[in-house]
Amino acid sequence: MPASSNPSASRTLLARSLCLLVCLALCLLQGLAQADNGPLPPHVLYLNSYHPGYQWSDAIEKGIRRELADDTRQVELSVEYLDARRFPDPARMDLLADAMAIKYRGYRHDLLIVSDNDAFDFAIRHRARLFPGLPIVFCGFNHFRPDALKGIDNITGVNEEIDIGASVELALKVHPATRQLVFILSTGDPSSARSASEAESSILPRYKARFQVSVLKDASMQTIRERLQSLPSNALVFLAGQTSDRGEGRALTPVENGRLVAAASPVPVYTFWDFHLGTGILGGHVLNGLDQGREAARLARQVLDGHHASDIPVTMKSPARDVFDYPTLQRFDIPTSALPDGAEIIDAPTSLWALYRGQIIAAVIVVVLQGLLIVALVRVAGQRRLALAELAEERSLLEARVRERTTELADANTQLTDEVAERRRAENGLREAVAVTETVLLASPVPIGVYRDTGPCVMANESYARL
Repeated sequence: MPASSNPSASRTLLARSLCLLVCLALCLLQGLAQADNGPLPPHVLYLNSYHPGYQWSDAIEKGIRRELADDTRQVELSVEYLDARRFPDPARMDLLADAMAIKYRGYRHDLLIVSDNDAFDFAIRHRARLFPGLPIVFCGFNHFRPDALKGIDNITGVNEEIDIGASVELALKVHPATRQLVFILSTGDPSSARSASEAESSILPRYKARFQVSVLKDASMQTIRERLQSLPSNALVFLAGQTSDRGEGRALTPVENGRLVAAASPVPVYTFWDFHLGTGILGGHVLNGLDQGREAARLARQVLDGHHASDIPVTMKSPARDVFDYPTLQRFDIPTSALPDGAEIIDAPTSLWALYRGQIIAAVIVVVLQGLLIVALVRVAGQRRLALAELAEERSLLEARVRERTTELADANTQLTDEVAERRRAENGLREAVAVTETVLLASPVPIGVYRDTGPCVMANESYARL
């Protein structure tokens, strides 16, 4: 006996089929809408090791934004600050990871940019949980070595490594009479410790044969002040680390550190980072946060173009520039002509030309145009005066001709009037003579007849008529 059909099961199957069709239709419509609107802009997350207002990482962020702004894909950049310099507690970092896991749950980024070692370590430690499979571009990685990426895939970046030798050679070109070199080093953090180790092992020994070399490592500001105050005028100081001092329960910022060292030194102080400039430090072959950020964003754009991050070589040569502070040059009476070609000078007094170049050019153009207009007006006025003079002369000639012609006409009219009067007198005399003659002829007893040459008689007296 055949099994009877279940109406309830049929209705359930039909409802499920309709739901499936509706879902497919919605997915199709969403796909068509996205196709009409074009591809979505890439989403990039930037992990900043420090806090807003920290000069170095602020410059990195500015460089990243400037470079990404040139991308036609309108990259969307999100920023997270770890604030690791002020609050380095690992437990707090774990709490930040928990907060980010909640914040970005269900949100997919296309790329992760990290600046400085704390953000790099955070990203690698929590990558599987927070950024699985996400390509990473790092910058500000102090003294990067390729083995740091061992076992890490889909990653590239920019090395941050000061060139102590380049700054020393730059300083010696500006101060050829130097006889003593003083280096302030520290080991308070891994990057500073690596810089100090490299300086003491491979860089400073090459100068000990020619100069008196001194090292102040992990020294307090009091110790540094005492040592620097006794330096001779032919000495130079190189600030490559932090002092061990703390203020208000925290480590001094690089800006505070630079300002204290510069104030304590009677001789020029050189640095290796641009954030020390403007504190009284003279200058140096310095790393620049802006350049670090731009280079990292340049690599990020290659990743967004479809390149695998690990296939893009790490930028090992850190972007650096020769930069000097103008007020400090003036303080030590160093002429700008003593600086090497291509060196940048910051905080130089701005000339009126530099401040108002556009306005000055516009004013000069206006003055020139006004001058040309005045010349044109003077020329037109001269031509007008000449034309008026010529017109007056022509008018005078015309008036003279009119007067002359008028006189001639008056004379001719007078002559004609006289001639008419004379003719009238002659005619009157002739008529009178004719009348007298006619009277005499008519009264004469002698027969008289007057004929024209053609024959007809025009006049005859009575005596002639009786003939």
